[in-house]
Amino acid sequence: MRRQWKTGRFPPTLILGETGVGKRQLARAIHDARPRATRPFVEAGCGGIPSMILEAELFGFERGAFPDVRDAKAGLLQAAHGGTLLVSSIGLLPEILQAKLLRVPEEETVQRPDGTRSEPVDVSVISTSDTYLNWGLGTRAQQKDLLRRLAVVTIPLPPLRERGHAILTLARYYLARYCAEYGSNPKTFTEDARAALLAYRWPGNVRELYNVMERVVVLFGEASRVTPEMLGLRALQQTR
Repeated sequence: MRRQWKTGRFPPTLILGETGVGKRQLARAIHDARPRATRPFVEAGCGGIPSMILEAELFGFERGAFPDVRDAKAGLLQAAHGGTLLVSSIGLLPEILQAKLLRVPEEETVQRPDGTRSEPVDVSVISTSDTYLNWGLGTRAQQKDLLRRLAVVTIPLPPLRERGHAILTLARYYLARYCAEYGSNPKTFTEDARAALLAYRWPGNVRELYNVMERVVVLFGEASRVTPEMLGLRALQQTR
């Protein structure tokens, strides 16, 4: 592990949290905080993708692997060489690909489907999951291996409703960001608006928060103070 830190590569990391809590943003922040911040940050999603296509996306493919494919193509693992690969929804990774992926951080090589040679790859792997993974509980040992090797560091990210006054910090950040993006007047929250932000349960987490802030800026660009009515949280609550 010491060698990995010297080269700027951090241990395989798993970020856990509900949909919309900011797992991708945290993964990006981890990447940006490391010496390899200027190197590639590549994303791969596991959900809803057929196994064959996902394998080709991750590991690449050789010439002639698919109809009308005349040239070989590198996969996302090679595209992330020297940087970070973010694997979203790791719990949905097809079983057939688990063994191939767990070899990458250890062997530092990748082999394309139906290929005959391994190619070097130096990549930090960050995975995310919406739920706490129960791999290994009555399932195959291979799944336990995958979790253990890809989750040397595990970071649980709490939902927005459990972050207390950090909600206000994030709300101010996104409000200022969208005011700048849309060229709107700077805005502050009234005391009642701050109370409404803290009282709301935020089922959509951080994603819902920044959508609300963007809507406020778009609809009330000339206002300088944001009121509870402008936030529209009561209407959102009633629709759920």
